[in-house]
Amino acid sequence: MFNPQGSLNITILIPQQISIQQLGNSQELSM
Repeated sequence: MFNPQGSLNITILIPQQISIQQLGNSQELSM
């Protein structure tokens, strides 16, 4: 079954994970 709420959570979570990874990489570079 298609869950629109689940797909909405996925579209929100994926960019958050990408931004978190970018922040972690920038922090590692600065350190």
